[in-house]
Amino acid sequence: MAGLPREPAEKLKRTVSYAARVVDVSHWSAEWRIPFASVFLDPQKTEACCLNIGVEKRGTPVDESWPRSRRVLADWAAWVGTQGSNWEVWNAGRLLLKP
Repeated sequence: MAGLPREPAEKLKRTVSYAARVVDVSHWSAEWRIPFASVFLDPQKTEACCLNIGVEKRGTPVDESWPRSRRVLADWAAWVGTQGSNWEVWNAGRLLLKP
């Protein structure tokens, strides 16, 4: 929601749903449901849009089977690295929409 004006950000917070679960010590799964109307997209008229998803993973346990060089506490993960803030979607990924 970073980078959005207050009113659209509040609408987005009310309409988006999120769920996550731990699969095992080194894996988790998450699902976001984002209504197109909440982000002002009409999938019948839009072929693609910029998108990024980032999650803060502070305190995520480290899997002891990982190589020693990877045994640090996780911090952030993003679908596409932007070389800046995750909300700078113009530097991130492209979501293709099919009717």
